[in-house]
Amino acid sequence: MDVDHVPAGVDFVDYLNRQVAACDVFLAVIGPNWVDAKDDSGHRRFDNPNDYVTVEIAAALARNIRVIPVLVDGARTPNADKLPDSIKLLVRRNAVEVRNTHFGRDAEALTNKVREALKTTRPVTRRWPFMASAAASLMVALSATVLLLGWLGLYQMGVSVWMPWTPRAEQPDPPRVADNSKVAAEAEAQRKAEQAEQERAAAAKAEENRKAKAAAEAKERSRAAEAEAQAAYSAAVASWGGNYTWAIAAASEAIRVDPKNANALSIRGLAYANMGDNDRAIADFSEAIRLDPKFATAFHNRGIAYEWKGDKGRAVADYSEAIRLDPKHAASFCSRGRAKLKDGDVLGGNYDIQKAKELDSSSCQ
Repeated sequence: MDVDHVPAGVDFVDYLNRQVAACDVFLAVIGPNWVDAKDDSGHRRFDNPNDYVTVEIAAALARNIRVIPVLVDGARTPNADKLPDSIKLLVRRNAVEVRNTHFGRDAEALTNKVREALKTTRPVTRRWPFMASAAASLMVALSATVLLLGWLGLYQMGVSVWMPWTPRAEQPDPPRVADNSKVAAEAEAQRKAEQAEQERAAAAKAEENRKAKAAAEAKERSRAAEAEAQAAYSAAVASWGGNYTWAIAAASEAIRVDPKNANALSIRGLAYANMGDNDRAIADFSEAIRLDPKFATAFHNRGIAYEWKGDKGRAVADYSEAIRLDPKHAASFCSRGRAKLKDGDVLGGNYDIQKAKELDSSSCQ
């Protein structure tokens, strides 16, 4: 309907853009057939990139002009996927409904919204306050006229149409002020995104360091365990072969690598006992028992050291504790049986020796 206002010989796209640029408020009247309206050749108007409706709405949205969709004759806000890309943002603008049965009330509500929008758009020059009042009155009248013409067009043609406001050529187009709140929100979102990325990178680095440290500690534990096992094995072999000096040296190395190695302490104690150093032997056995209170062999070996030292009472007590911890400890039964026989307890001694042979036929020979 606004084609008649385009001067002859001008680029209508440029002209429409200039006209829209002069608007403070832009009404897009939308009827039920608006999305699917067709031109004279039967093609959908919105499929034509040069359609006037598309050009003008796109220009208004691009300039962030206050665009108010006006839904008439029961129309609803169209789906974005039905619109050209240049005007998809129209569906995000809050619409106003003007119904045929409540035209007066709805048109008045729309007029109030236009009046409110004008208060927050362009500043009014204080030298001409009467012009602000006149402009507001003119906008109110034009809004009602546009709606009425649009409605008549809907009922007569079956196609919903719209008209932009007549431009105020005498007023220059002042620069629009950026939406500070939107800029601030975008800046804050960017800051949060960068912070989140930094935190993610820091967490990934910390996790990488933790894994590297855990791997190094595990490797060190593996080396220590290997050295400990080798030293303990060497000590045991030396002790069994009668080389008690070497057994003590090997067991001491195992204890240096791992001061909590109860097995190495027990081996070294046994070597000390075989060399006649029962006090050191008892000290090593006692430390092994402190580290491992359920170490039956350490109790048995300490019992031997006590017996060789002449303390049969403590020896029998240690043998008995070893048997309590391990009821199948044949060596402890044998040692306790022999100790009882030496004290004159023939019945108890024979019982323990017989029990040792039942558990291990090669013991107590």
